[in-house]
Amino acid sequence: MRLSRAVVSTCFVATSTAFTLRCGSGSDDVTISDRDARSRDDGSFVVDGAIPPVDPDPDSGTNASVPVGSTDAGALPVTCTGKKGTGGDRTISVQSGGRSREAIVHVPASYDSTLGTALVLNVHGFINNASEEVVLSRMNKIADEKNVIVVYPNGISRSWNAGDCCGTAQTSAVDDVGFMRDLLDELDDTFCVDPHRVYAAGFSNGGFLAYRLACEMSETFAAIGSVSGVLGLDDSACHPKRNVPIMHFHGTSDFVVPYKGGTPFLPSGIAGPVSFRSVASTMTFFRAQESCTSSGSNVFKSGDVSCESYGPCSGGSDITLCTIDGGGHTWPGGFPLVVTGKTTNDISASRSLVDFFLAHPMP
Repeated sequence: MRLSRAVVSTCFVATSTAFTLRCGSGSDDVTISDRDARSRDDGSFVVDGAIPPVDPDPDSGTNASVPVGSTDAGALPVTCTGKKGTGGDRTISVQSGGRSREAIVHVPASYDSTLGTALVLNVHGFINNASEEVVLSRMNKIADEKNVIVVYPNGISRSWNAGDCCGTAQTSAVDDVGFMRDLLDELDDTFCVDPHRVYAAGFSNGGFLAYRLACEMSETFAAIGSVSGVLGLDDSACHPKRNVPIMHFHGTSDFVVPYKGGTPFLPSGIAGPVSFRSVASTMTFFRAQESCTSSGSNVFKSGDVSCESYGPCSGGSDITLCTIDGGGHTWPGGFPLVVTGKTTNDISASRSLVDFFLAHPMP
């Protein structure tokens, strides 16, 4: 199978266990082995192996984290009785919106069913799934260290209805906010979840959804984090009931969700005619919402990563933006996705997010 070299650089690549290149015509061909690719009816083709089912090097990367002071600051002790959940990994099913929905649940071995435990929803990107987000983010190891339950929900047709984006979930108006409510109810029935320490993070389309949850479920999520995803709702559609601390990671060379905003590099029909917000516009909106007093002070600088904090903000909130110079549509410190740009190892987004979350329990 042959592709134009000129076109390969501008083909869309979906980062999943199989990634799709949608290309036009051109010259100066390069060859991709038929053993590694298979054609599809829509004229695209699929190349296996973008994210392996098992991370071959889970300990690679970095432990570098944005300093946030003491963790679990101000968290009140919560106790439970009668919770049947135990440590380990499992997939659970939840009825929501007339559908059976699934999520992977990772519970540390140190989990105590009588003590309130922090919980993070880690939401995959478009054309990814929950098991791939486990590999991409490498969050489980950190969760084990910090005694945090991490839950990886699965979107409908590998997509989330997060406003501007994406896929079947958006075009079919799937109630993914309702799914998160139902999922948390199911988890609370099974595990001793600390209601003051429930958080949401996501990659790409999942990062868009994390912002939507900040707008619509601020009374539930103590803080949110986004990696390569911006706010996908109009200003008039985002009305948090409380100020939600936010940590955001984004590469300046992200071509899928451009750092400066604009038209995403997606195939026709996936996101519709849309122009994404810029990272700066997303930060400006929430900084105004949360009455943040700082114009930005540097709290972390290493290699190609620079993090600015805009706090203190009202209600004990904080907003932190980590910019990766030349970074692609990737998870910092996570499994490297060469086809979507540079993955920095100068910071661990997962460790930074978990530390940031634990430092910001619900007031």
